[in-house]
Amino acid sequence: MKKKYLATLMVCSLMLTAVSAPSATLADTIDDQIEQQDQKINSLKGQQADAQAQIDALSSEIAAVSEKVGELEAKQAELGKEAEKLQQTIADLKLRIAQREEVIQNQARDVQVNGDNMNLIDAVLEADSLSDAIGRVQAVSTIVKANNELIEKQKQDKEAVEKNIKENETKVQEVAATQQQLEAEQNSLAEKQASINVLKADLAAQQATAEGDKANLQKKKEEAEAEKARILAAQQAAAKKAAEEQARIEAAQQKAAKQATAQQSQAEVQAEQPAVQEEAQQTQEQPKAEETVEQTEQSETVEQPTETQEQPKAEETVEQLAPKVEVKEEVVQEVKTSEPTVVEEPVVKTTPEVKVEVETPVVETTNNSSFGGNSSSGAVDHSASGNMYAWGQCTWFVKNRAPWVGTYWGNGAQWGASAAADGYTVNGTPAAGAVVVFAAGQSVGGVWTADGVYGHVGYVESYDAASNTITISQGGMGFSSPGGPNTATMSASGYTYIHR
Repeated sequence: MKKKYLATLMVCSLMLTAVSAPSATLADTIDDQIEQQDQKINSLKGQQADAQAQIDALSSEIAAVSEKVGELEAKQAELGKEAEKLQQTIADLKLRIAQREEVIQNQARDVQVNGDNMNLIDAVLEADSLSDAIGRVQAVSTIVKANNELIEKQKQDKEAVEKNIKENETKVQEVAATQQQLEAEQNSLAEKQASINVLKADLAAQQATAEGDKANLQKKKEEAEAEKARILAAQQAAAKKAAEEQARIEAAQQKAAKQATAQQSQAEVQAEQPAVQEEAQQTQEQPKAEETVEQTEQSETVEQPTETQEQPKAEETVEQLAPKVEVKEEVVQEVKTSEPTVVEEPVVKTTPEVKVEVETPVVETTNNSSFGGNSSSGAVDHSASGNMYAWGQCTWFVKNRAPWVGTYWGNGAQWGASAAADGYTVNGTPAAGAVVVFAAGQSVGGVWTADGVYGHVGYVESYDAASNTITISQGGMGFSSPGGPNTATMSASGYTYIHR
């Protein structure tokens, strides 16, 4: 029985040792993988330092480009203002020229109709006296001088118009070139920013993957070490239990051996006692001897069963003190490791949005008076003159939407007078296809106020007579789309309209 128990204990120990050995080996392998992952992370940190240097360089370039973009935007705004001033000057000059042309034509018409053509000789010959002659000469000289000055101013204004037109064309070209350069710089800025974003995302993805792999390996190591500790604890518990059972069995065996020795000594003493009594009683009488012999036989008969009963009891005690040792086999599942899957994250290129903030002017309401009802039958069509207004201005959008409007009508507030001078019908009657003029500081549909100096213009897309409302399209730097179209619906009353 003892041999059977020892064999069972050895088999259990061998099984636990066989299970714990792979766990220890797995923990060692994971340690090697963790060390390799640490080396990879350190390498990535070195690459990250190099990438940070590139990021710093790109950031410096972005700062320079951003500064240049700011300068270009400021230059574009300045050129736009200069173009607006030139447009205003050109419109004023053209208006004065138109007024002088009207005066000159009226004088010529009077001469042809009334025959008021007077020269210096006629003035002298028709004089009543010398003083009258002198007065007539002075009057004629004054008229001639005034006409000459009028013609000279007309000539100078026309030359100034031509000069300002050329200068305005130059400004418009500069604005367009600046706009192209600004777009190119903004694209460059967006490209550099996208490069930084890609570089940062790539490094972050690599580092996150490496850190994630290390964390997984660390977790597997902890699991393997926990399994190893559990197996060792099970081995120690089994060994302790086996030692306790072995000590208990040995104690029981020693106790049983002592009891057996004591019973054997007692039996030997009891076996020798009848012989001694027989020798002592040989000298006594025969009846007494027979009686003693009978007593001795009875004593032997009684003692023999006692010995027989004691021996099984001792064996039973040994079996009770040495119970069978049951060994439960625990199934240890093999820890499977799998390589972590690295998922490459998509890179999104982002283009920074350039926002232009324009302060909305204060809303004021100014009633606009209509200009004289000139017939548009003899109006000048400017469709072939091109668009010389600055991009992003309301005048540029309307000229682009309605090519027939004047190329040099000035700012929005001047368009009514300029259109009337070119022969267009200008009044307060709304109509689809007309140009609506908002005076300087006038409310635009009760939502915002036109500029206090330049005014505003828009193109009437439709007119609803039932509700007396117009729907217009417009442009300007104050809108999200400066080049238009930006639509709005408003009351049609109180505005000036230019009809083709």
